[in-house]
Amino acid sequence: MKKREITTSTTTVTTTEQVEVELLTDEEERVLRMRSGVTLPQDAPIESKVDAVIDPLARADAAERVRLIEFMALEEMRLRMEEVAARPKVNDARKQRIISSLMNKD
Repeated sequence: MKKREITTSTTTVTTTEQVEVELLTDEEERVLRMRSGVTLPQDAPIESKVDAVIDPLARADAAERVRLIEFMALEEMRLRMEEVAARPKVNDARKQRIISSLMNKD
């Protein structure tokens, strides 16, 4: 019985696409990088899971939902930051007395 040897080959085609990128504020970019655990160089673009959706209508719908979620999250952050900024400031002398009291407490 003779054995046959089969040879196969594959070819990979890579295409590039020019995409217009919206710039994020430094804070938005930092938040997105922290949320997604990205440790890429600062000038690297942030890719989206939405890019993998093939159907254009589903992609548009998913992208809009992601934008809405991110908008709501950033709005919530802004409101919380305003709350913190509106809180009365602690007197530095009073703060130092409290710290000293706690440090000397034994």
